[in-house]
Amino acid sequence: FNQTAVKKYGIPKQEALGKHISAIVPGSLINKALRDGKSLYEEKIQCKNALGETINLISNTTVIKEGDNILGAVESFTPEESIYRMAFRLTTREQNAVFHKIIGSSLAMKRIKKMVLNVAGTSSTVLITGESGTGKELFARAIHNAGLRAKEPFIAINCSAIPDSLLESELFGYEKGAFTGAKQDGKPGLFELAKGGTVFLDEIGDMPLHLQVKILRVLQEKTIQKVGGTKNIPVDVRIIAATHQNLKELMEKKLFREDLYYRLNVIPLTIPPLRERREDIPLLVNYMCEKFSNMLKKEIRGISQDTLSILYNYSWPGNVRELENAIEYAVNFVPPGSIITKEYLPPWLLSQPDVPPLDPENLKDRMQLRERQMLLDALETTGRTLAAKKEIAKNLNIGLATLYRKLKKYGIK
Repeated sequence: FNQTAVKKYGIPKQEALGKHISAIVPGSLINKALRDGKSLYEEKIQCKNALGETINLISNTTVIKEGDNILGAVESFTPEESIYRMAFRLTTREQNAVFHKIIGSSLAMKRIKKMVLNVAGTSSTVLITGESGTGKELFARAIHNAGLRAKEPFIAINCSAIPDSLLESELFGYEKGAFTGAKQDGKPGLFELAKGGTVFLDEIGDMPLHLQVKILRVLQEKTIQKVGGTKNIPVDVRIIAATHQNLKELMEKKLFREDLYYRLNVIPLTIPPLRERREDIPLLVNYMCEKFSNMLKKEIRGISQDTLSILYNYSWPGNVRELENAIEYAVNFVPPGSIITKEYLPPWLLSQPDVPPLDPENLKDRMQLRERQMLLDALETTGRTLAAKKEIAKNLNIGLATLYRKLKKYGIK
């Protein structure tokens, strides 16, 4: 009766020693193993601890023999939730997201990477905002993998992809008999499975109000309550949330709780859309060409400059995800050993661009690209209000009307 058993059952070792196993662990399989002379593995048992609480355990009972003589048996227990956690980690796709895999050398991306590195080593709650396809989950995984919880689970759940009726039981688990169709022994939720690690709540703006209250409790009290249960269960997790929606607008419409917003928004992180960091496109294209060349086992020799210019000047409403789809499409159709030219791009990319064509290899165009990025950086730093634009125009020694003409010229809204 070791220290783990003492802790699990809440029974001092001195009280357990010398007593029959059935008096201490009524569900023990030792009697059965000794009677049948066979070891038993991965059997599920139920018993009660010193507080009278039912606990689910996985038992492994090994019969000890010397020749044909049975000398005794050793039984070890593993809490069922530990098995769930291990199975979840083994069956869930774990992406090795580290900072060098986040592609981008623009000023905006450098600033965000620096912020991410600063917060990775803490347990503060992070709220990631950005348009769909900007890579919010990639940043969340990078924060987790660079932090103190890196060896523990990273569990992501898309709040918009699961029906409201199931989302609560997925997050918090349920007790046996909590609802029709529930497993007889109940089930641990994702907050329990993520013990010591990180829970990533993607698209939290779509979470129903009655569940927002429960997330607020996790943030405030560090406890959860299972569906159909009354016991407060302590949890040790870091929460990273993300959304493509404007949560302040949802708050005004009474669709998102104000108190939850301020609890989540401890570390706000905004991922810029691809159209606001176009100078990262060549790096992304090179990375994606290599990725899909390896994946599709097709050697290609790069991409032509006029094709790269088309990619530069497309507005990318789907952001990096849309660019990735375009490159995968092109690699599928380009002949082996060839260069990607515009005829291999998806048809939707060949429509009229939203901004004047710019060639990244042309000196004049490079200067315009630099000016465009300078304006974007100024807007990000100073703001987009009328007063902020007046300040930007003053700093650039140009009139406000000239500033507006440049913003229109470069397709900056």
